Amino acid sequence: ELWSEIQEQLSHVLESARHVVLPSGYIVGERVVSKIEYQIDKGRISRDDVGIVKGFGTGEDRCRISVDFPNLRSVNMMPSQIKREAGDVDVAMLIPLGGSREARGGEGTGTTKSTGAQGSPCDGSHKKHPPWAR
Repeated sequence: ELWSEIQEQLSHVLESARHVVLPSGYIVGERVVSKIEYQIDKGRISRDDVGIVKGFGTGEDRCRISVDFPNLRSVNMMPSQIKREAGDVDVAMLIPLGGSREARGGEGTGTTKSTGAQGSPCDGSHKKHPPWAR
C-alpha cells in the first residue's frame, strides 16, 4: 500500500510539472528541434534532432531549458538554440499571458510563436524597460 501511495503522489507531482511555464513559454513534455550542432564524449546533437523538454536547466541559469535528445540526455539549452517542432501546439494560445490572442500569434493560425512572460530576464526585455515601467 505504501508503494501505491508513493506512485500516486509521484504522478501528481509529474502532472503538476507539465503545467510549469519555462523560458520562452516552453512546457515540460513539449517536442523541440535543435538549431545547433553540439558534441561531447557522451554524445552529440545534430541540427534538426528532435528532443523532449524536461524542465528548467540544471545550475543557476534559470534561462536554460533541460532537453533530452536521442543521443544526449539532459542538455541545458538556451531558448534560442531550439524551436518548437512543426505542428506543435502554440503554447501562447494555451496559457493566458495578457493581451489578446491575436497579439500572441492569432487564433487558429497554427503558428509556433511564443511570447513567453513579459519582462523575463531570459528574453532580454528586462533590459529595455526598468521594473517600474513594465
